[in-house]
Amino acid sequence: MQLSDYDKTLELQCRMEINRIINYCGMHSHVSIVHNGRREYIQEIGEQACRRLHETGTLTIGNAVLDQIKSNATNHRSATLAGSTTVDEKCSGAQYTDGYGSWDNVVVQATVKITLRSFEFSIKRTTGHVIMPSGTHCKVFSRFCIDADGSETYWLPMPIDNCHFDRYDILYEGVATKLSPRINQSIPTVYTVTTQE
Repeated sequence: MQLSDYDKTLELQCRMEINRIINYCGMHSHVSIVHNGRREYIQEIGEQACRRLHETGTLTIGNAVLDQIKSNATNHRSATLAGSTTVDEKCSGAQYTDGYGSWDNVVVQATVKITLRSFEFSIKRTTGHVIMPSGTHCKVFSRFCIDADGSETYWLPMPIDNCHFDRYDILYEGVATKLSPRINQSIPTVYTVTTQE
């Protein structure tokens, strides 16, 4: 056995990129552009929604329910976030607000790119940091971090182990021979192993 400086924890990542366009729905379903109507951004969804998304593969944004979202994959969906349209070129507007403004009587359509990942990350005990594959370091006690690509990352608190059994790596498990000197006790004890490799 030897002391280990690293531990592992399971982490969940969610990244939702929205590319939305807003059109005003006027009289007789005439549409027109609006100021700040086209925007592409990363939308944070929060820990509860991220965990639920990993468990169920379903997410609701605006009026749209996005389903069959797969973990450890990038998923693409089209959605109407506000208002509605029909195949016979009619629209019905609604009120819509996001981080970039507020609009009335509009139809909001979007393409949504959702990336879900779950995997083990390293924790460096001496610094108390979680190390993500991108190289980003975050404090382990925060249980949340934004990765370099904008992914929300969540992990559970580390269990408390007062005996510190988790701080050792087993280098060999099996039969060993102990060689210790009979006369000179200052010579170190040696352990030998024989493997069949």
